[in-house]
Amino acid sequence: MRAFAQADRFLTEVQSRKLRPAYVFVGDETFFRKRCREAILEHLVPSELRDFSLFDFDLSETDLAEVLDRARTPSLMAPFQVFFVKGVKTMFGRGSNEDKLTAIEQYCKDPNPDAVIIFVADHISIPADVRKMDMQDKERYERIREAMGPYCGIVELSRVEEGEAVRWLNDYCATCDVKIEADAARELVDALGGDMMMVSNELEKLILYVGEKKRVTLGDVETMVLAAKQRSLYELTDAISSKDRVKALEMLDAILTTGDGDEAAIGHLYMLAKTFRQMLVILERHGYTVVTATTGRQAVDAAAAARFDVVLMDMQMPEMDGFEATAAIRVAEAGTSRHLPIVALTARAMKGDREACLTAGADAYLAKPVRTPDLLGLLDEILRETPLDRGDRTAAEASSDARPAFDEDDMLARVSGDRELLAELVGMFLEEWPKTVLKLRRAFGDRDAPAMERASHNLRGALGAFSADAASRTAQAIETLARGGDVTGADALFEQLEEELAALSQQLDRFAHADSV
Repeated sequence: MRAFAQADRFLTEVQSRKLRPAYVFVGDETFFRKRCREAILEHLVPSELRDFSLFDFDLSETDLAEVLDRARTPSLMAPFQVFFVKGVKTMFGRGSNEDKLTAIEQYCKDPNPDAVIIFVADHISIPADVRKMDMQDKERYERIREAMGPYCGIVELSRVEEGEAVRWLNDYCATCDVKIEADAARELVDALGGDMMMVSNELEKLILYVGEKKRVTLGDVETMVLAAKQRSLYELTDAISSKDRVKALEMLDAILTTGDGDEAAIGHLYMLAKTFRQMLVILERHGYTVVTATTGRQAVDAAAAARFDVVLMDMQMPEMDGFEATAAIRVAEAGTSRHLPIVALTARAMKGDREACLTAGADAYLAKPVRTPDLLGLLDEILRETPLDRGDRTAAEASSDARPAFDEDDMLARVSGDRELLAELVGMFLEEWPKTVLKLRRAFGDRDAPAMERASHNLRGALGAFSADAASRTAQAIETLARGGDVTGADALFEQLEEELAALSQQLDRFAHADSV
């Protein structure tokens, strides 16, 4: 694998102790830099001697002459010394730096045989396809190669092509005696944009997650990656609500620069737009004060620490889910006269979901996507202390009347009449739904009931958000069949779904085009 070749060659030199006096790590791929540093620590720097043999410098803070002088001086306490030196770009800034480059050349010609210097040029980014390398980065790289290449080893730390990342996943899992399914490997790499540091970190979590099962499935990847992204969105929501501008900007930057790519970033913004539009409607037009909790545990702690009129409990919250959090609040209330109204919110609307929420201790239940009028009506009823009839609290049962492929009036009501926002959401949906349908089609071809259930569930959620009742009901029927493991008759349903999606796509496309005129 091309991207791994240079780092692997360096690792071989470290393991054999056949090192050059100095190296330059060029590139910002932290995965390879971490691998190289860990190999150096393992083979060259005994843990008990690291205080005397491992040193980190930054040329923006320490003069190069001092670093070279330290490298020349044999250590009385350690058999070998390693010097990591950042800030290489300072040697290629304005003015003449020939004296610095000459000093490095002289050291390399007469080095300390018991030391190695690693210059880190992480201000340069090397893409997986070098033909797409930024012109400025390319010029910087050429200057380093020309000035330091003749006497320093150059190690490229480039980004990894997705195909190479998938192969690495399979190879690494094999060393851990774990099998990763082909679809799972592709989904993990695709979701994280080929960022090898993130891919490797998430893989370690997945291996721990699957445990003795020793097999990573597509469902495992979707569960873990979705949970991580959802947690980030909760943290961003929390920071904005508490008016912590610095943390909010840090979280937003982290979400949009995770390597997921533009499409995933749009997906995040879609979720944010929908969440905050609803919050703004409540806050600005109806005078409510909203406090957010990042996890189920924080929701329980907040309920214990302050008095609230009502809790909107997302049943898919991270760390402690909404079912556990609701039950914990009810346990804390036992033996007291207190009763905090809790409204369960879930992305599912399947038979038994309402009963599960109410059994956990919720007073009412709403299925997402939540329509603003439904939410406000329920809040008004609770705050007027009107007894709740649990049998009438599901949005899914509000109406069973057939609707057009796309109910524009209903969808506008969901976004409080904001046509601009709706047009943006329509555009996002038109870009994203074919990918989910492709996964569903692949699942049908493989007769993979679990994959069929996941894909139809995801599609149903998106269709429900656009008031596409007919297609949503068909997707729900497929999901129900797949959940039972019997996909007999699903082919006819899939054909029906494709026809309904084609009609929906045409109608949405007309709406988006008309709205842009």
